[in-house]
Amino acid sequence: MSTEPEPTAHIPHIPTPLEKYRGFVLFTSLAFAALYAELGVFFTLSQGTSDRLVATSIIAVVFVLTYFAFLASFAIPSRIYQHPKGDLPPQVLELLFQHWVAAAAIVLVNTAIVLGLYLYLTNLDLVAAYNLLKDLAIYAVVGCAFHGLLLYVRYAAYLYLVHQEDREKMIVATAGIGVLLVVMTLYLFTMEIMHLNGLESAGHPQLGLIGLHVYGRGLLLAGMGVAAYAWHIRWIGDH
Repeated sequence: MSTEPEPTAHIPHIPTPLEKYRGFVLFTSLAFAALYAELGVFFTLSQGTSDRLVATSIIAVVFVLTYFAFLASFAIPSRIYQHPKGDLPPQVLELLFQHWVAAAAIVLVNTAIVLGLYLYLTNLDLVAAYNLLKDLAIYAVVGCAFHGLLLYVRYAAYLYLVHQEDREKMIVATAGIGVLLVVMTLYLFTMEIMHLNGLESAGHPQLGLIGLHVYGRGLLLAGMGVAAYAWHIRWIGDH
């Protein structure tokens, strides 16, 4: 039998992500699917994977798998943990945190599966496998961060619903998220530029391909971050 507490009349309904934030869910799922697939294309080209048909099939599987895994990470947690223990904000926050933990677990499992599939594209080269693991780890962290942003928006929406919001704290939190986004973007771009400069100095034969990959995925990640931040401001400001 389920141990979930039964909903009571005085606890307002907390919309699921698919009920209220469908656009964000679909955008995030598609963007991460593209991000994971691009990584597979890069390793196929950079490692000279011999069987391109198999490589293409693996990338296609990863795209579809990642898309539906992210959809599941938004849909499944709210079906497992449906009701808070009470109507107090900390109790609702506990429920939303349970959603985040479950969502993060799904993202991490998907990333582990992708790692296993993409090892074929590295031709089992240890340096390539290390870079693959590093990139996928970053993508998984960013994916969990997107779910964290959703948690914040859903919690703020509940506070507005029960008239317990603190606008000053929300403004500070939103500004803090913006500063963190800018700092992390600048840090990652700086590290990538330093890496490319080192490859250029060494006359790396695949500098062009690596540069396209680095700047392409960097622009995609930056665009995703800006879009997610603008989305969260829109929802916070609409209340």
